[in-house]
Amino acid sequence: RSLYLPVVRGAAVHEMLQLFDFGDPNSLAASRDTTTNAPQALFLMNSPFVREQAKHLAARLAKTAPEMPARIRLAYQLTLAREPSAAERQRATAFLGKGDAAAWQLFCQSLLCLNEFAYLE
Repeated sequence: RSLYLPVVRGAAVHEMLQLFDFGDPNSLAASRDTTTNAPQALFLMNSPFVREQAKHLAARLAKTAPEMPARIRLAYQLTLAREPSAAERQRATAFLGKGDAAAWQLFCQSLLCLNEFAYLE
């Protein structure tokens, strides 16, 4: 995933970009290290932006797929570009329970917080 923002040499880099190993704009050939650390996970779990996106994703799923199994499958397809495994489907069904909006939002946020979502392999 990428963000397109103007970066001025010598200016402060946005906090989120620093957190996710943004290349040094003062370097002639900036490179980005691939790391996973606790502040990244905490940012994704506590970010109002990520929670809002999870809410929008949950609403989109509710409109598109009325049945829980189809909705879980669509959530994995939209976020991770793959089908969920049998174990993932089972865990998602157990977590969602009755499937209220708050549970779906948390489920969507958990998908958005996965390393698999952040990094392409």
